[in-house]
Amino acid sequence: MAKKITNTNSEQSLTKKVWQLADVIAAAGVGFTDYITQLTYLLFLKMDDEQIKLGEKSAIPDGYAWADLVELTGEDIVKQYNATLSELRKQDGLMGTIFTRAENKIQQPVLLKKTITLIGEENWLSMDGDIKGSIYESILEKNGQDKKSGAGQYFTPRALINAMVDVTQPKITETVCDPACGTGGFLLAAFDFMKKQSKDRDKQKFLKNEALSGNDITPLVVTLASMNLYLHGVGTKQSPIHCADSLEKTPETLVDVVLANPPFGTRPAGSTDISAMRDDLYVSTSNNQLNFLQHIMLMLKDGGRAAVVLPDNVLFEGGAGETIRKKLLSDFNLHTILRLPTGIFYANGVKANVLFFTKGNDTKEIWYYDYRTDIKHTLATNPIQRRHLDDFVECYKKENRKDDFNPRWKRFSKDEILKRDKSSLDITWLKAADDTPDYSLPEILDLIKRGSCIVDKATNNLNFLLNKNDKEIVDIENNSEIPLIQLIKLAKQKTLQELLTNDEWEMVKLGEVCEHNAGKTLDKGRNTGTLREYITTSNLYWDSFDFTEIRKMLIEDKELERCTALKGDLLVCEGGDAGRSAIWKSNEPICFQNHIHRVRPKDKK
Repeated sequence: MAKKITNTNSEQSLTKKVWQLADVIAAAGVGFTDYITQLTYLLFLKMDDEQIKLGEKSAIPDGYAWADLVELTGEDIVKQYNATLSELRKQDGLMGTIFTRAENKIQQPVLLKKTITLIGEENWLSMDGDIKGSIYESILEKNGQDKKSGAGQYFTPRALINAMVDVTQPKITETVCDPACGTGGFLLAAFDFMKKQSKDRDKQKFLKNEALSGNDITPLVVTLASMNLYLHGVGTKQSPIHCADSLEKTPETLVDVVLANPPFGTRPAGSTDISAMRDDLYVSTSNNQLNFLQHIMLMLKDGGRAAVVLPDNVLFEGGAGETIRKKLLSDFNLHTILRLPTGIFYANGVKANVLFFTKGNDTKEIWYYDYRTDIKHTLATNPIQRRHLDDFVECYKKENRKDDFNPRWKRFSKDEILKRDKSSLDITWLKAADDTPDYSLPEILDLIKRGSCIVDKATNNLNFLLNKNDKEIVDIENNSEIPLIQLIKLAKQKTLQELLTNDEWEMVKLGEVCEHNAGKTLDKGRNTGTLREYITTSNLYWDSFDFTEIRKMLIEDKELERCTALKGDLLVCEGGDAGRSAIWKSNEPICFQNHIHRVRPKDKK
């Protein structure tokens, strides 16, 4: 007889059982994400069977129900399960959404039987919606934190989601959309916030069936999100989640609230060219995040509110980025920006922010909350929690905002922003006590593999030389291309102030001692040559590089000398924070765009 779950201990116990079986199945070569997907399919079949026993009509076609599967063993159970998935993915409505492109990933009869038995031992319909939803949500969260599964790219920390919902405050009568919904975290957090506002039957019905909507381009994720909402009592007849690329079409329906963390990086291979599909965007660009920001701005009703997670490059990138920022300042009230620390997302080293804006009125001032400077989080040892954002939420909710002596909370006027280069929103005022990221060993190894940053900042030629005596330095000088060797030698003997005031040094123009030039201009209509990787201003930070998104353009061989950085070259960004720069330390050369300037010391005479 199936058991009834009534308390938190049982909830935790079942979650533990689910993951213990996951470990067994993983050892047989079935990944966590595939396992969870199969749990989703079987859970839907089991709940349909429970509805039949309560006198309800089955939604499953004859011959493909739970009862047709549960008693089988061996190859028969695999054959029946394959046939069931094949049939159900053809259906319409909620079932068709949950079984989108469904395939069996557990081909071993024994393991499939164990999974079916695990689902069959529980009475899911008798559980409170919050309990069974919480079990499923916790499974998705754990899967999102597992880097091997790759599911983390669809997962936003729940602490951040809850803080964003707490300050955006969606109402039970409003519509809420996430155009890149992942497993539905934002929509569920909004649902939990809204359902407590009224017990009115019509309002609750609207909330569960009409208020929420989301899109995702990945069929697997659509399945997980649809089931996640279904288990919480949302979209029980028709899923509010659609397998669609939000960017391909002009918004058909405007909404009151948008909560989103659009995917970082470039669009998936084979995706359509957005500029060829739409003529309503403010500006044409291949930048995925800028396109999502434009789409969200366009899908809001007048007075509609948005809270969107976006990477740093959206704040300072020139061209299309500047055009969109100016539109955001003129037609929307961009009132708050939350600067996020690294270490809270699946992708290491990602620098992101939350932009909060309202459609209809122009921006007068922007309040920044710096939760980045001197903040250390890691997914493994110090994950972000809701309490970490309490101070931000308190600052945000104050009716009469003021600096209030909080060093992390600061106001900038619209005029101040517009006077900045490219109307950059990339503002930092706090000085970090230690700029060295606090990574765990696994994260460091992952960073190295991904090439997302230069880990070894401590060892460099300067330290090497400063540990040498004068004779050794002279020997190195005579056999080295390292510039300014005399300065290093004198630096061992004198203070910087002494060096600057000493008559041995004279002021010279940069061009007299260094070669300087900008990189290659991207012009899709005119560029020719070989498709090569290049870095943009969005990759260049203070003394570091962010390789979350690496672009390519056509560059001819004869142009390489002018637009290629070699080890030891200083690269300086002309946009964003003035003079943002870093030394290229890799042995591998890299091309760079026209908004980056290369400074290379001339050979000594």
